[in-house]
Amino acid sequence: MSAVLHVVQGMQGGMLTHLRTLLAGLAERGVACAVAGPAGLWPGLGSQPSVPLAAGSVRSLAALRRAVALRQPGLVHAHGLRASVLAAAALAALRPSRRCPLVCSIHGPLPPAGSPWRRPWHTAAVRWALERADAVLAVSRSLSGELSAWLGPWAAAPQRVTVVPNGVLLSGGAGCGCSRCARLSGRRRAGASCPVATCMARLVPVKGVDLLLEAAVRVAPGVPLRVWVAGDGPQRAELARQARRLGLAGRLRFLGACSHPAAVWARSDLAVLPSRAEGLPYAALEAMAWGRAVVAFAVGGLV
Repeated sequence: MSAVLHVVQGMQGGMLTHLRTLLAGLAERGVACAVAGPAGLWPGLGSQPSVPLAAGSVRSLAALRRAVALRQPGLVHAHGLRASVLAAAALAALRPSRRCPLVCSIHGPLPPAGSPWRRPWHTAAVRWALERADAVLAVSRSLSGELSAWLGPWAAAPQRVTVVPNGVLLSGGAGCGCSRCARLSGRRRAGASCPVATCMARLVPVKGVDLLLEAAVRVAPGVPLRVWVAGDGPQRAELARQARRLGLAGRLRFLGACSHPAAVWARSDLAVLPSRAEGLPYAALEAMAWGRAVVAFAVGGLV
């Protein structure tokens, strides 16, 4: 029997960090957990999901329904919009005696205008799922307000959406002062010829890395600045072409997927988050924990 069954339908970036931190914290407190989601989607969790789900299929609904009926968790915690709809539907398909409380966490940013999730039937499905939840969590006040604007009076009701901000662990990680991180930071400063501005983000349009490259061109002539981009995604090739076109060779470095953010922040002087929309990004929190200034657009929880 699992005390908490976490449900995901797609996970990367901050949501992955969130779940990894949550699982570790619950384990320390003796709370048993299982994860239901697409098998092999996130090696960052250290293991395969306990309940493999085929993303977005009717089989996922049946598999999750069976898992809840057999495991009888004390709580189902869904992460993201798709997982919230799936979890609510699976619980609704069970006999009342087999159901358990449902918590839905919305990490943000919400789907932009024109997205399929903004179509009437998708909006109705999200509203239906969140109405059935025993608790709805948002990672920032801004995200809570966006939910209210999207879903209408229901989400705007007092105390319907609870804001639980993201957080970072300061022990053994960001800003911890351990000998390894101290050596990395010392090495960076000893060999530094110019400051390093780091953007840690998935390479997707909403993260605005293209805007960072445009800004770097304007800053470069007068300021000796190097730019690091830590992350990977479908825009990688497009952004590399943009960097070459703008003449940023020698000043810009793509680091690829980042498995140890502390090592990157130890060698950086400044964090840049050019996101077009956000919930409450872990990159900003980690950078601040390292004592790095953060330059960002006033979006989401960054306001």
